[in-house]
Formats: sequence, C-alpha cells, structure tokens
Amino acid sequence: MKKIVMICLPYAGGSSIAFFKWIKKLKDICEVIVIDYPGHGGKVEQAFANTYYEMLDDVYLEVVEKVKDKEFVIFGHSMGAYVAFDLCKLLVNNSQQLPRSIILSGANAPGYRRKQSFISKRNGRVDWDNIEKLGGTPKEILSNQKYREYFEPIFFSDFKILDSIPDTSAPIRIPIYIVWGNSDSLVTSLGINGWNKLTYCKAEFKEFIGGHFYCFDEDNHAFWTYLRDILLIK
Repeated sequence: MKKIVMICLPYAGGSSIAFFKWIKKLKDICEVIVIDYPGHGGKVEQAFANTYYEMLDDVYLEVVEKVKDKEFVIFGHSMGAYVAFDLCKLLVNNSQQLPRSIILSGANAPGYRRKQSFISKRNGRVDWDNIEKLGGTPKEILSNQKYREYFEPIFFSDFKILDSIPDTSAPIRIPIYIVWGNSDSLVTSLGINGWNKLTYCKAEFKEFIGGHFYCFDEDNHAFWTYLRDILLIK
C-alpha cells in the first residue's frame, strides 16, 4: 500500500532541517517531503526570492513534481501556513492534483496577522531579541556572532517577504485543519477563527499546549497523535 505524502513548508528562517525528526517519527504512515525556499537548506546556493510570489512559484513547481500521481496533504507552519494556503490556490487555478487536506499551524488567518516586526526600525537589521523571545531558535545561534551573521540574511529575506503577504484571500474547496499552541504570542482567537471563512469544506480547530514552536516538541504527544490521525484518514 502506498503511503500518503506530507508536504511540509517551513516557518520564516526555517528549512528542511527543522523537519528532520519528522521523517523518522512518521515514516511508518507517510512520506515526509520538506520544501526549502530559495536560499535555504538544500537550495542554499540559490538566490533568495525577491517577492512572495516568486517564492510561491518556486514552491509550486517543486510540489507539482514531487506529488505527481500521489495522494498528499500539506502542512505549513507560521509563514509556511500562508504559503500552503496560497499554494493550494495555485494548484486549483492550474488544474493540478489537489491535496486531501491542508494543515495550517501557528498562524492567524490573512487579514488578522499580528504585525510583530522582527526587523528593527532603529537600524533596519534583524531584531534578535524578538526572535529569542519567540523561542525555537537554538541558543548556539543566538549566542554566537558568526552564526548570527550567517543566518541574518536568511531571516531578513524571510521577514521582508512575510511582511508583504496579502491580507486578503478567497476561500478554497479543500478541508483545512487549524492547529496552534495555547501560549503562542503570534496568534489570537479572532485570527484563528478567521480561517473558518476560507474554506467551503470542513474546517477543524485544535489547540495544543506550547508556544509558537509547539509542533517541534517531540514530547508533545497530543499533537503527534492528532497529526497521525489526520494522516490516517481515508
């Protein structure tokens, strides 16, 4: 029996490395495929995307190739949730195979996104203090100047793109699952409920214990059980 494919789309500043443990954790029920954005992870030699739509087109082309004749779902976390949703609209508009469902994690609906800037207005550089407060970034990066210098262009590019994502969107005919951490400073109940207006199909909401990066906690058993249940739906 063929395993379902789960396409994973990272958060701003993230790459396929963030999902490395997911491949092993879910290998018995699905094939995890992580899509790196230009200039990230396996595409580090590529130039960063200049616009959100340029990045989206790059993701679209890779996903169409990777899921050909396969059943799949899409998981997007934080910025990846917006990429996942708009990717589905591209698939629809181009008459491509559609995912069985999409899982949108750690993100308010378009139009409700909290404008918490991670680029300092004082000097126009990445605000590492705000990144540290959000959690999820290894201390080895935060405390090492050379690591910060390496990652700064990646974060800067992603945050500029994140700030340019449209605040409006049209509904899609694909079931969506909205998941988030109960202490995530970037989501609100109003913003989470806003996703309900963006599908003509089923919308299911589930809150878990944790902050913005709750879903990368290997001990968050409730989340992993819920994710597996979604993947096993026929």
